[in-house]
Amino acid sequence: MRSLHVKRCTYVLLHINISSLLCCIFTISGKSNDTFSKHPPTLSVSKMATPSPGLFKTSVSSATSLMALQLFSRGFTFMINQALFRLASPTTFGAAAIQFELILSTILFLSREGVRNALLRVTPGASADTAVRRMNLSFLPILLGIPLASSTSILYIHFAGQEIRRQPHFESAILLYALAAMTELLSEPMYNVFVSHLTSPRCLVC
Repeated sequence: MRSLHVKRCTYVLLHINISSLLCCIFTISGKSNDTFSKHPPTLSVSKMATPSPGLFKTSVSSATSLMALQLFSRGFTFMINQALFRLASPTTFGAAAIQFELILSTILFLSREGVRNALLRVTPGASADTAVRRMNLSFLPILLGIPLASSTSILYIHFAGQEIRRQPHFESAILLYALAAMTELLSEPMYNVFVSHLTSPRCLVC
């Protein structure tokens, strides 16, 4: 029977790679926003009616980057799953694909979804003090994720079935899942900043 350790390492690498790709996308988008800030658009009717070629190129470039990211992530996930079919037993693969993924989704949902929805309700173009508060609040998922990951992992280890607990490296696999969740939460402030830039009046006019 193959151990869970191989599967956990591959999934951690998957989450780290996707987070790194998202950071690259945010960096590219940040450069595009800097270009707009150096040449801010006016509110004249003639310029709003006729889109500029630069705006069209930026839109096409952003759409192409998002499509490439989706294709790469889907293809990479497919290849990892095909490799795991041959490395892991059915019991091990089922536990990791269902129960362990439920742990990961629980940690991420309880840590970040409430903060995301709250930040989306902030009025765009608010004062500088509100922007600072929004930036500070975007770090809250990381602080919430630490106790949530610890408590969820401990509870699952305690209440898991005997068949699952008899798998080799069971506790190490749970620990790697918790670390993967925390790694994904580290990119949450950058995600919130990116969303705030998209909902700002400057980007809406663009």
